[in-house]
Formats: sequence, C-alpha cells, structure tokens
Amino acid sequence: IRSTRTGKGQAYPSSADLIADLRCVQVSLAGGGAPRQAYGELQHLIWQAETFGLHLAELEVRQHSAVHARALDELRAGQAPSAMTRDVLSTLRTIAALQARFGRQVCRRYIVSFTRGVDDIAAVYELAEQAGGKPPLLDVIPLFETVADLHGAPDVLEEMLGLAADYCVKFSALDGRRLGFRMLVVEDGTRGVELQPGDVARAIEQMRAAGVEMVRSAALRAT
Repeated sequence: IRSTRTGKGQAYPSSADLIADLRCVQVSLAGGGAPRQAYGELQHLIWQAETFGLHLAELEVRQHSAVHARALDELRAGQAPSAMTRDVLSTLRTIAALQARFGRQVCRRYIVSFTRGVDDIAAVYELAEQAGGKPPLLDVIPLFETVADLHGAPDVLEEMLGLAADYCVKFSALDGRRLGFRMLVVEDGTRGVELQPGDVARAIEQMRAAGVEMVRSAALRAT
C-alpha cells in the first residue's frame, strides 16, 4: 500500500487487486478464529477501498468537438502540432499515466461537447492512438447541446452502441483483450464509419492481431 501511495516499488495495479488481498486476509483471520479482527477495522478498510479505490475521486475530461476536429486535421496533414493540439495529446497521455498508476477508474470518462455525429466520438479514439504510448481505456460520452443535435442524437447513439466496427467495436474489443477477456465480434453485425478509406479493414486486422475472434452470425446460430 505504501508503494502504491508513493509510486515507488511494487505497487497495486488496481483497487481490485488490493481488495482481493484484503479479503484473503479477512478469510484467513475468520478461519483462524479471529472474527473480531476479520470483520472490524479490516472490514472498514475494505469498504473504503471499494468506495474510493486508489484514487479517492474520479476525474472526467471535457473538450469541444471542434478542438478534436482541428487537431486531427493537423495530424493527418502532417503539420507541426499547434499549442491546442499539443494540449489535447498531452491530456490523453496524462489520462493514460493516471490509469497506469491508479487503475482505469481514476479517469476514464471523456465528454465531447457539441457532439454532432459519430465521427466526433471516433475522433477521441483516433487522437488517443496518436498521442503516443499505450492509449488510455476511455468511455467517450457525447454531449448534445443544440436543438438540432438533440434531434439527431438517436441516430448518433445507434451508430455508437456497438455497430461501428472501425471505432466503437474495435476499441471495446481491444480494451477487453487488454483486460484479459475472450472477445468475439460478430463481423456481419457491424458496419464502419470509414472516416478514412480502409479503416474497417485495418480495424479487423488490429483486432485479429490482438486475439479477438471474428465470427459470423450464421455460425453462432448453428451452435
């Protein structure tokens, strides 16, 4: 616990690992005939770890969709990043660093102001990949702030919720693999945004390389 607090030595990678160790101690104490020690202050410590994790409070990040769009335009054109773009990339690297030290829960929600289309959501994932290093695990949240955007929200959410093979599906599948889960993607149950030509093909290649299983709906029905 001290190493986790100071960031030196062998630290807990997540609060779940700390809680697992505390519960192991609790079971040992209870089995050894020490229920007061098992369910007294130790139980209070477990409740604190469950409530606050390793980070006390969760952070959320919010940025305007137009800022992401301008940043991507610069990066795709091979231009030297402006101060605004450097700030966006630095923020994403900071999120990754916080997650590496305190676990994913410390900072995972990324809110996109003035979301108008699914490409505004996809932009955050693309920027995270271009920020350098291991991308953070993000829950990107659209914020619809005009009447017109609110009317278009159902269509945007439909594309977000598991259909966009080259963005939402890809990043969810890769996150699952990094967390150690077996991931299957129903290939004919997805479709792509294709912000850039070939995005879907590259996404499928990345998922397969990470160990994601690509299946067809007919094969699932047959089982």
